[in-house]
Amino acid sequence: MKKISLFSVLLGGGMAVMAQPAITHQCNPAAGLQQHLATAGVPPAPGAQGANVTWDFSSVSGTDIEGAFVACPTHRFCSLFPGSDLVLESPADTSGAVAWMVDQGRLAMNGVRVNGINFVYSDPMEILRYPFTFNDSYRDSFVCDFTSGMPFNRRGEITVEADGYGTLILPHATFTNTLRVKTVESYTDFVMGSPMFTYETVSYFWYTPGKQDLLAKHSVVYTLGQQSSENFHYTRTYPTGISNGADISTSLQVFPNPATDLVQLHFTAAAGTNIRVQLFDLTGRPVRESREISAAPGMNEIRLGTDGLASGMYLLRINAGSEAINRKIEIRQ
Repeated sequence: MKKISLFSVLLGGGMAVMAQPAITHQCNPAAGLQQHLATAGVPPAPGAQGANVTWDFSSVSGTDIEGAFVACPTHRFCSLFPGSDLVLESPADTSGAVAWMVDQGRLAMNGVRVNGINFVYSDPMEILRYPFTFNDSYRDSFVCDFTSGMPFNRRGEITVEADGYGTLILPHATFTNTLRVKTVESYTDFVMGSPMFTYETVSYFWYTPGKQDLLAKHSVVYTLGQQSSENFHYTRTYPTGISNGADISTSLQVFPNPATDLVQLHFTAAAGTNIRVQLFDLTGRPVRESREISAAPGMNEIRLGTDGLASGMYLLRINAGSEAINRKIEIRQ
């Protein structure tokens, strides 16, 4: 067993500043990617904007939904949406799909099929441009046509802004290097050149650098100025290619609990995994933090001092790469 004694560091009045994440085309979905999401029964509020924000959605629960990205021209719906690179389909609804254009500079929606209606974009809607980081923004116009009893022409504009970064807490895991992207879609449906219906969709997407596809999405749709729907989807899986957090979660032992002046952590992790331990009070304020270490093969031990802290409940966070595992501990002095 490798033993590492980590003396606690009191963050005397200051909060550790998180580096601003930047997302690139590595966040684009790719053929073969499986989407494992859940849709919340009661959508939470999207939370605050700004720097070093914590978005805590740990208490949400929902219904599982699945999806899969298929390369064009392989998928049967690719021909409906010329120029598409991928089609996202759901095994639960094989009659529906979303068509995407992906490259190193952007992620763009190129078509949607729902309830037998094809929304075909002559001017795709750019959901993301790369690279993209905090306070970046742009506007993009889009046009699509569809037939629902009569021909419709939809014209609109999307405003995209990276309005926050920080920590995203989901029911299964915590992501500490997260960028939130806000989009506002404003569009009108025209019939024979006359405006018929106006819509606005306000969405928030959470991404982490290097992970394909989104971590979570919150959307509200307004029809003719009135809210018509709201939903919240979140991933149920760890980032592609990263399993260290899951390994730690399975093996992690934290003791004693309650603790007085010292808490010990025993866990296994892939050799070379960067590990850092933080302790937060229930307001989210960091009160202790370790230096970052590199895990050894097999069982690892970390000791974190808790002397001088007020009695009460605390959140212990073990950061492993871009993921985190949370445990509640009690301090008794």
